[in-house]
Amino acid sequence: MILLASVASTAMGALTKAAHDHVDTANIVLWRSLIVAAVAYGLVRRQRLPLRAGSPGLMLWRSLIGVCAMVCFFWSLSRIPLGTATTLIYTHPLFTVTLAGPLLGERPRRAAYVLAALAFGGVLLVVRPGSVPVTWGSVAALSAGLMAALAYLSVRKLRATDPPARIVFWFSLISAAVVAPFAVAAGLPTGAEAWLLLGGIGVAATGAQMGMTWAYRVERAEIVGPFSYATIVLSYLVGLVVWDEVIDLWAGAGVALVVAAGAALSRYAAASSSGD
Repeated sequence: MILLASVASTAMGALTKAAHDHVDTANIVLWRSLIVAAVAYGLVRRQRLPLRAGSPGLMLWRSLIGVCAMVCFFWSLSRIPLGTATTLIYTHPLFTVTLAGPLLGERPRRAAYVLAALAFGGVLLVVRPGSVPVTWGSVAALSAGLMAALAYLSVRKLRATDPPARIVFWFSLISAAVVAPFAVAAGLPTGAEAWLLLGGIGVAATGAQMGMTWAYRVERAEIVGPFSYATIVLSYLVGLVVWDEVIDLWAGAGVALVVAAGAALSRYAAASSSGD
């Protein structure tokens, strides 16, 4: 199931990159969010949960930082290769480890910081500041990784008051509300191809969300987490086949470092949580 979720995540990224030829980032975020919100609303009703958030302030913060991460990631896909953008946003575990102490009062072990440093070294090999021009697309994707980490830390606190379906519903609804004015100002999509791509993005996003949730429900987190990094490998393969996006040896080594260290960090985080 986790591999299916990785395929869905890769499809969402690829469709988003393709959709930028027809629509702007705000419209992509809007329609993706509306589709996921509709599905999440159905789950909330099916589980007979109240819509009201248990922690409204924290829910708002999680949603706002989450939509900023999504906008940055989606926009970066119009500027840099699919695999590079995916690698940079998947740095969120290293930011999570770094921020868990000051924000949640946790004390990660030294090994976690070593893995975070290795992952950051991988990022430097991918971006190589000073050797190649650092683009705004790379900055946006890396910023998305940081903001995704802040969102995940918020979700860890929200779990005490809100079930996953309600968190996804409010995140998607607030995301749609935030970007709606920008989407309307840019002009709503026209043409069948644009709508097909937007629909595909929404379906893929829903599949990734549900697949990941189901995987964590039926399997141990320390097994599921590392496998999610298959998304990076799949993204590079799709980028190569569809857009002829080729990476050099240094960037390839950086990707390998990010995948290995990120997967190990995911396993470490899951083991730490199970030991709490």
